Amino acid sequence: MVGAYYAWLKRRDAGERVWVDELLAWLTVCELSEEAIKRAAEVKAEALTRGISLPDADLLIAVTPEPLVKLPTFDEDHERMREFLEIGGKGVVPEKVK
Repeated sequence: MVGAYYAWLKRRDAGERVWVDELLAWLTVCELSEEAIKRAAEVKAEALTRGISLPDADLLIAVTPEPLVKLPTFDEDHERMREFLEIGGKGVVPEKVK
């Protein structure tokens, strides 16, 4: 959602604002739970032990949905965290959108 709002704020094009609102209308917004925060901490700690830093916001997106669902994404950070999310089924396994 940040990226969508950023694009609108940067260009200030009313047509883009309509597009953003239409896009966001079909997205599911999930509340962040304490369990999701714990999952994110575990995944991030595992990644850090291997010298890999994962962005907090992207990680929270991947571990928040309950039950876990598919995460279609263009975000390369989600792709980088795939193996860590698969460990113990801690998060959504991202699906790269082509």
